[in-house]
Formats: sequence, C-alpha cells, structure tokens
Amino acid sequence: MPHAIFELDQYARLPLWAQVLMAARLVRRALNELPAGEADAARTMLEACDAAQQCASHGSIPRNFERALRDGISFTPTAETAPLWSAVYFLIDAAAAAQASESFSAADAACSSSVGHCFAHVAESPEMSPLRVRILLAGDLDLLRFTCQEFRVGTYDALPQDVLLRLTPA
Repeated sequence: MPHAIFELDQYARLPLWAQVLMAARLVRRALNELPAGEADAARTMLEACDAAQQCASHGSIPRNFERALRDGISFTPTAETAPLWSAVYFLIDAAAAAQASESFSAADAACSSSVGHCFAHVAESPEMSPLRVRILLAGDLDLLRFTCQEFRVGTYDALPQDVLLRLTPA
C-alpha cells in the first residue's frame, strides 16, 4: 500500500473525526515550513486546516466551514505547494467521508483511506520527510488514542473539548 507510511496503520482504529484532526494537524505542521514566498497559499490551506479541526469538534461539517474547506484547494498549486495542496484535498475528502459515515457505513473506510493519502502527500512535500511524518504522527496517535479512550469517544462521535485541550500545539 503506497500510502501506508507506518507498518500497522493504527490511525484507522481511531474515531473518524480524530483521524480528520490528526490529518489537519500534520498538514498544519508542514504548511508552517513553507517558504515565505508561498505565504498566501499557506494561509489559504491553513484556514482549511482550521475548518477541519472545527468540524472534528462539531462532528459534522457546518455550513459556515464548507467554504473555508473548499477554498483550501481553490488555487493553482506551485511545484513547492503541490504535495500540500493534494494533502489538503484528501483532508477535505476525509472530512466529507467522516460526515457521510453518519448514514453510510462504507464511508468509514473512505475516511481512513483519505487520511492515509493525506499523510503520504505530506511526506512528499520538500519540507518534510517520511521519517519526520512518522514521528509527528506517532505522537498524535498516542495522544488521541489515549484521550479518546479516556473520554469514551465512539467511532462516529465528535471530539469533545476535553480531547482537544490535551493535545500538544500543532
């Protein structure tokens, strides 16, 4: 599997919105590494990451966040931003699949698959590496797995504020 960047794909066992949050946090970290010449593109994609994080805390995609998500890929990427543009595309797809899973259970697999593709595209960006991505994901995976268990977050549940407050800043 080309997008499986660590052996066990344990992220697929997290609640769906936790997977979306994990992807948004990883993309945010990579966007913060873009050169200053890509500031406008980075800002647009960061707004999509913010919207995805808010969606994870709502457990759905409220109308007021749809635009910010769509705008995250509403520009023509440069060679420098292309991997992260693709990562944001899959982040948006994962959020849509997480929302669709409320009424269509096959969307669970689509969400996890899109999250995996997002991770792989971040690893392809010039500022990141597969090893760095694995390290960042391992920390988020451990924190999210623990806090989601601690607060009994189910597969389809929104992430309560208590979970978000226990995460390290991204």
